[in-house]
Amino acid sequence: MARDLTKLFLPHSIAVIGASESPLKVGSVTLQNIISSGFTGHIYPINPHVKNIGAMHFYESVLTLPEIPDLAVIAIPAAASIPEITRCAEFGIKNFVVFTAGFKEIGPAGQPLEQALIDVASKFNLNIIGPNCLGLASPHDQLNITFGQVIKQTGDLKIISQSGAIATAYFEYCRSNNLGFNTCVTLGNKSIINENDLLDYWENDQSPLGLYLESISDGDRFVDLITKVCQNFPVIVLKPGKSPQAAAAMKSHTGSIATPDFILDAALHQSGAIRCSDINQFFFLAKIISQKRVPSGPHVAIISNAGGPSVLATDALAVSGLKLAQFSQNTKQKLIDSLPPIIGTNNPLDLLGDAPADRFQKALEIIIQDPNVDSVIVIVTPQLMTQLSQTAQAVAEITKISTKPIFYSLIPESYPEQVISALSSLWQWQQWRQAKPFPISTTLPHDKIQSVFDNSPLNELAQNLLSAISIPTPTTDYIGSLDTAQEFVKKNNFPVVLKVSSSNILHKTEVGGVILNIDSSLKLSSAFNQLVAISPTLQIQTQIDHGIEIIIGCKRDSTFGPIMLFGAGGKFAELISDRNLTLLPLTSTTITNFVTNSQVAKLLSGFRGDTVYNLDPLYQTLQKIAQLFLDFPAISEIEINPLVVTHHGVSSLDPKIILK
Repeated sequence: MARDLTKLFLPHSIAVIGASESPLKVGSVTLQNIISSGFTGHIYPINPHVKNIGAMHFYESVLTLPEIPDLAVIAIPAAASIPEITRCAEFGIKNFVVFTAGFKEIGPAGQPLEQALIDVASKFNLNIIGPNCLGLASPHDQLNITFGQVIKQTGDLKIISQSGAIATAYFEYCRSNNLGFNTCVTLGNKSIINENDLLDYWENDQSPLGLYLESISDGDRFVDLITKVCQNFPVIVLKPGKSPQAAAAMKSHTGSIATPDFILDAALHQSGAIRCSDINQFFFLAKIISQKRVPSGPHVAIISNAGGPSVLATDALAVSGLKLAQFSQNTKQKLIDSLPPIIGTNNPLDLLGDAPADRFQKALEIIIQDPNVDSVIVIVTPQLMTQLSQTAQAVAEITKISTKPIFYSLIPESYPEQVISALSSLWQWQQWRQAKPFPISTTLPHDKIQSVFDNSPLNELAQNLLSAISIPTPTTDYIGSLDTAQEFVKKNNFPVVLKVSSSNILHKTEVGGVILNIDSSLKLSSAFNQLVAISPTLQIQTQIDHGIEIIIGCKRDSTFGPIMLFGAGGKFAELISDRNLTLLPLTSTTITNFVTNSQVAKLLSGFRGDTVYNLDPLYQTLQKIAQLFLDFPAISEIEINPLVVTHHGVSSLDPKIILK
């Protein structure tokens, strides 16, 4: 059930526990911030050792207050905070901002205090932001419950930050760029209130969002909530954890390829969010999406007073998914009529190094009206004749009235590549929003599958499950003697493949447990003797040749739930960076994007004269594997590596299933 956070964000009265006479203490700074923000409600400073500061009366404890405050700010040491929060809760206070550090962020020593806080919150049904946070600020609501220096300028962007330092850095960025924001909430340890609670509370707000998160709570819910916001406004996310040290790989190929950071990428991409690579991109995109103008198409016009930056911008466009707009004849004629004859009419439009502000203005006014142009980038280099402030003002005035996004790049303060990266991200979000994916599923024979679970030996389970859902596999048998291997060959002919068959061996090739191209009785005998020394039970299969090897895998991520992997398989599974992930269930768009965006798609589309492969059997296999994984939660992981795609269909050569 969604939390009611109304009085947390719109309190009529606030108690500041830990307010003091010292201007350097957190409680004192916060008290002054609340007052100077313009808050018009009742403010109750609480400190048993202070009577008054000027005209402001201090209270000995919450029990002496004339009313139950809507919100209490906790700015006292960690050891004293739990008894104080308990006292406040018993008095009737439901909403808290806990600045205090010394909880789980310091390690095992702080964990008991963290748990005590959680227990108190659960007992009294409390809303708590923090602990170990900077608090919250809302210029829009004239409220600053932080010990930071917050601007008063309002804007549309809402910010959720797990880090107080990132929030204060953003406040400074806003100050230096003349920006405002709507609300900023810092979560700290997010022991009680997390990002999902805030997204839920803001569900009906018409605002773009920026999130800095070091962890994600309840990934399924997070994706659902972000998806809802992204239907109307961009969401940008900055989350660290891309280094290999930040991810613990599992034993299977699926686990090692589907690392937590790649899963997060897939989750954000699926939900429509824009993931930022660093803090500079995060702040820059925050500035862009605050303007609430996004491109309706990929066609970009470039206006500049220098050729070099225009060429660099053109190169950046070529790899960004955007395109240079082709000016209409009407636009070209207007440019000829309005600009000096020496200036051309092509895109990029070089206004030359002596371009004054009015030349930029005339060109921009003409180009922004061109129906072939979806957005404009104005690049200005500071040359002797350049009127920097006048040019910036002219562009700003046109930007205010334009329905199309206009981006201003003053070198070296900002570079065209940064602008194009931001524009590309917004266009990708726009494409996501315009798509209408629908869930797809397939009906599986549940009784037949359950019978396989109940009656199959563990080393035969994967093969039998695939047979039960009609995924083709090579003719296969499990053997314990050379005689049975020879009988298999008499029925099915050479060549064959011999493999070890043991539930304790996940990757057969790593132990030398697979021998291919067995095309004679002598090779069969030699291979049998070699492998039986590894495992008493072997698997023999007819050999499938002349196909494209891919990997399909499913696993259950602890944050985001069921996911699926697709990419280059066989010996290339871990060598080629072909990690294509999607959250389950599959949708009409993700299943095709899954395949067409992969590296192996080049081979499937008919590489170097090869016939184009029929992908319908592959899509059907993906649907069946996904549905099997969703319908039977006892399965922890599924992996088929390789699944061979031929011109006649598909064949699963080496399926694996790991049970919970």
